[in-house]
Amino acid sequence: MADCKTVFLSEIGDIVTGNTPKTSDEENYASNDIPFLKPSDFCNDSIDLENIEFFISEKARNKARILPVGSIAVTCIGIIGKTKVIHDECAFNQQINAIIPYDDNYNRYIAYAIAFQKELLQLQANSAVVPIINKTDFSKISIPLPPLETQRQIAANLDKVTHTIDLCNAILEKLDLLVKSRFVEMFGDPIVNDKNWTVALIGDNCFVTKLAGFEYTQYIHYEDDGDVVMVKAQNVKNGKLNDKDLSYISSDVSDSLPRSQLSSGDIVMTYVGANIGDVAVIDDRHRYHLAPNVAKIRPDSSVYNSNYFMYMLMFLNSYIVGNSADTAKAALGMERIRKLSVFIPPLALQQQFAAFVEQTDKSKLAVKQVLEKAETLKQALMQEYFG
Repeated sequence: MADCKTVFLSEIGDIVTGNTPKTSDEENYASNDIPFLKPSDFCNDSIDLENIEFFISEKARNKARILPVGSIAVTCIGIIGKTKVIHDECAFNQQINAIIPYDDNYNRYIAYAIAFQKELLQLQANSAVVPIINKTDFSKISIPLPPLETQRQIAANLDKVTHTIDLCNAILEKLDLLVKSRFVEMFGDPIVNDKNWTVALIGDNCFVTKLAGFEYTQYIHYEDDGDVVMVKAQNVKNGKLNDKDLSYISSDVSDSLPRSQLSSGDIVMTYVGANIGDVAVIDDRHRYHLAPNVAKIRPDSSVYNSNYFMYMLMFLNSYIVGNSADTAKAALGMERIRKLSVFIPPLALQQQFAAFVEQTDKSKLAVKQVLEKAETLKQALMQEYFG
């Protein structure tokens, strides 16, 4: 950018690190007077802070560090570089550094400039165990700083595309809620079976298996050569298959293990670890194979529609988790999965629900296409302005 200089953060505002009033003093937390910002409140990639979950009392004001409206807060321990503009006075904890900008600088521009450097901040963190950017290092971060009017125009451009991204994400969330609401409307609460559908065990009408007796690590690779995708636990989340860090095995290796091959319409369920009970339906984008810690559930198509069955399992997640083995690492054996109770509405009703899901998915696809374009544009603009 023409007429632009590079400055340290310490040159454009006051740098402050948060603190936590003593939790042993109950008076500090006796009432919800002052919002108290923690890294857990940085729950999305927008630079606008939406909600703060915790509070301190007015009596703790003099023991806390208070940020005025317009400050910029940045997470600097653990997950580093998440950035928010403060819209209401708040206190904040020691995992967060903040900038109180001088009057001749625009806070939204500064927030975007810092957010652009998130990956760099993570690389600069000085500990492999608990990454941290201390106040001194944070103060020395540099950003490009054009004249104030240019700062405002850049922030306005980024605000427009960010608004589109936020709107698309909100629509997608509402469409997900719509599907869940339709399920309950049609089938009732799966936990209590309040419509008295026929009850069965999963194993009565489903084939359930896992990857067993196979040292897959020597065969796995990470380049897509048209081979078979290994479905890992991290690829199964909230009813969806995602493309996070995909791993592959060759077709020959997959063909040698036919029981753990996956077909379109199969349900996959994580059965070990923190995300136990997460499910997804296998689609037809790739050829797929089970990885460890993920079970295959193949429903009898004369009894269950796969999309209906997957949503039922999503609603039954707390029940499924409650039936996991009581060990240090929660786990579901295949026999436990087979013995989980489910219910069977008429297949025609299941298919009616599946058709509704299909139409909703078409709407979601259109929104996702707009979202992808907006995210690509934002990345290009951020690179142009701050790269």
